[in-house]
Amino acid sequence: MAVSESYVTAPPARFSSAYSTVPRWVGALAAFACLLLVGAKVLLIWRINVNWDEFYFLSHVHSLLRGDLAFVLQTAYTHLFVWLPALGNEMAQVIGGRCVMVLGLALTAWLIWKLASRWVSREAAVIAPLSYLVTWHVLRHGASFRADSLLAPLTLGVLCFLTQPGLRNRSLAAAAACFGLSVAVTAKAVLLAPLIVLMVILHPPASAGSLGSRMLGGVRQLILFGVIAAGTAGLALLLHRLSLTVPDIANGQTVSSLARKTLLEVPFLPRPQPLLTSWYEDRLVWLLIVSGAVASLFRRQYQALACIVSLSPVLFYRNAFPYYYIVMFAPACVLAALAVDFLRAHVERSRGVKIAALLPALVIVVLAAQGARQVGALREDEQVGERATIAAVHQIFPQPVPYIDHSGMMASFVKVNFFMSTWGVENYRARGVGFMQEALERYRPPLLLVNHGVLNPDAGKRLLAQDQQLLRDSYVQYWGPIRVAGKAMVLSPGAQTVAHLPFAGRYRIESEQPILVDGVSRAQNDVITLAENDTDVTLRQAQESGSSLKVRLVWADAGPPPDAAFVPSTASLYTSL
Repeated sequence: MAVSESYVTAPPARFSSAYSTVPRWVGALAAFACLLLVGAKVLLIWRINVNWDEFYFLSHVHSLLRGDLAFVLQTAYTHLFVWLPALGNEMAQVIGGRCVMVLGLALTAWLIWKLASRWVSREAAVIAPLSYLVTWHVLRHGASFRADSLLAPLTLGVLCFLTQPGLRNRSLAAAAACFGLSVAVTAKAVLLAPLIVLMVILHPPASAGSLGSRMLGGVRQLILFGVIAAGTAGLALLLHRLSLTVPDIANGQTVSSLARKTLLEVPFLPRPQPLLTSWYEDRLVWLLIVSGAVASLFRRQYQALACIVSLSPVLFYRNAFPYYYIVMFAPACVLAALAVDFLRAHVERSRGVKIAALLPALVIVVLAAQGARQVGALREDEQVGERATIAAVHQIFPQPVPYIDHSGMMASFVKVNFFMSTWGVENYRARGVGFMQEALERYRPPLLLVNHGVLNPDAGKRLLAQDQQLLRDSYVQYWGPIRVAGKAMVLSPGAQTVAHLPFAGRYRIESEQPILVDGVSRAQNDVITLAENDTDVTLRQAQESGSSLKVRLVWADAGPPPDAAFVPSTASLYTSL
């Protein structure tokens, strides 16, 4: 399909000589600040808390390797990270994934510079990636082990190809391929569609032509883009589907429900808190972005103006959480460079080149100071509790076992309950069907990892009553957030107590005095074996002591817990977004 030549753009027409007088040393200063921030981010990936969906992201990699991955959508990325299990435990694997993502962050910054260079000089354009890297959400969540860290550079790749001087078939096909790959990585890539349409429609023509011919050319380009993007995404997902050994449990109804839940059944501005945090922490960047939008309007750089559309998901997208800002901010920060260059050009006309050069230099210094402050705020080690907990689980269970937790923190183990995100819990409560009974009967998970308050048997409030009760009755406290299958009870003198254990297997006795188990005398650390379908035992004090006796039956295959001075609590595992 031919592309309308009316959309071919001559590069010199975009720039006036007034836009190219930013001294090289100003650009070098901004580039140096960018390098320092990326270097700081490399160090921070060992300190910033690993959020629950990063563990969930990793769990899909292990599911692929085990052969039990049952989702095609949102999991094609797993093939890129099949090498992670060789690095060590789950924390080491997440850090390894983050190391890859920090390369993606650096690539994103470079592509932001390339995109900004379409409308301002190369020296002034460096302000765009600097504005991006100093923002709070990017410093905290950029290079996180999430789909967003892959989506950001792919997004910028699409825009860089679409804004190349002369939008020919080759550039359009490359942009469409990038978009198709981003859709294969995550469905949220479709949020970029309005910006793509604007970039194609607003591409300035190289020569005059009728409005009808320009519109026809734009329609042809969009059709070609859509065909190539759909083909790329379809091929990537098909190859991924062929690698799976279990049927895909997703269907059209699931996809429809996903779209409805995240885009349609939401209030206006569904996530105000991350936006308010961003505005408070990054006021200068927001001011530059808005000013850049006005400047691009004055300069008639309409493609640049369209970049502000990348921020529109905050108005309607349910999952516009802080980590999505690394995608939204990437195109928008191009406008920061336009704002500074526009103001510099005006100062240059009235005060001269040397005075005008101080303006971008001042902005760079202020932005760099903001970045230094943000880095300082993130210097605390937030991974202490997570490292300790994962190491403890591997010590207690050297071989993987089925387990229950919030988000798949132990990716090398088999998680037997649903992903307990806010949305997941809402759907679970709406169905009104418990999960614990099936989990106990079908999988017999000896490990309960209380890594989120929703699973706290004593304080959780979001679970159905029957699940809450089964958690409380089926597991005993073992170490920090780790609970193991078992039963805790108090034996009264002269009375028999029937203990109902969660499932058959071997249980170790913890008791300060001998007790009778089904009439047989047992002492501390003795192990009893419950046969298949036999989960009840009768307990009684072996000697009448006149006082109550605390007794626990604990899963016997659980190894000794760590002897550590620091024992994390549930609250110390995941920080807030």
